[in-house]
Amino acid sequence: MFLTLGRFVGKALLDDRLVDLPFSNAFFRAALKRHDIGLRDVAELDPSLARALSRLLTLADRAQALLASGVTAQKVEAAVTLDGVSICELCLDFTLPGEAVPLCEGGGEKAVTACNLHEYVPLVIRTLLVTAVEAQLNAFRQGFEEVLPLHHLCAFSEPELDVLLNGQQRQAAPAR
Repeated sequence: MFLTLGRFVGKALLDDRLVDLPFSNAFFRAALKRHDIGLRDVAELDPSLARALSRLLTLADRAQALLASGVTAQKVEAAVTLDGVSICELCLDFTLPGEAVPLCEGGGEKAVTACNLHEYVPLVIRTLLVTAVEAQLNAFRQGFEEVLPLHHLCAFSEPELDVLLNGQQRQAAPAR
């Protein structure tokens, strides 16, 4: 399916045809292998997950700062809480939230703690946006490359790619 989608999108661009396929900016960044994939892409796809990950990232930074200042791991675990709940009490493990997809070797058995939170959040983001969809992205790229070299799109920003595919989308003026 993604191979065919890649061919279709490549052919549409080659023939200067508009299609009604509103891809997310995150998809464009991932398809073009841009290295700035991160929390903003999660926010575009799943705002509530992004908010939760952002809060955890703030706690991870706090935990790392405490560890760097010489505070013991045990005291860090007690001091770093989310709304009064310790990170250990959240019962998180190194799997994708809501899925049984491990984020690393033995992820299902590895508990998330305040001291390893800085590892957990980037792994969730990478797995969600890259690893879990790698086969689909590769198929899309392969199909696209059969029609048009993908590197020709690297000069365009994500909003410009959207205009190339969907045309200028104008918001209707609000009714008075």
